[in-house]
Amino acid sequence: HMRSFGTGLSQGTNNFLGFAMGPLLPQMVIDIVMSIFGASKSDALVAGFVTVLLGVAVSAASTSLALQAASEKAPHSPRPGLAVISEGISEPPSPFSSSRQPLVRDSDDSP
Repeated sequence: HMRSFGTGLSQGTNNFLGFAMGPLLPQMVIDIVMSIFGASKSDALVAGFVTVLLGVAVSAASTSLALQAASEKAPHSPRPGLAVISEGISEPPSPFSSSRQPLVRDSDDSP
């Protein structure tokens, strides 16, 4: 139950912060820098770009912290289902091996 809640929460946060606030927040910073501080358009664009970079830095930091917390919770423990799935699976035959069956029927085989 916690995994589905976490997935829904992360998707909702990603949609809200990434898709909605992504274009809105830098544009607000650009407008504020131009109107309040009287900066030129190029300086305001730099401020908007710095806002985008700060958002990426916060996202990268939170992702690495989540990865660190997840690895401390279950260090190097493989999923139990993977061992069951991988049992009995052999390597696929090579297309160049001589043990392949011919694709052409013998002439005495009738359909």
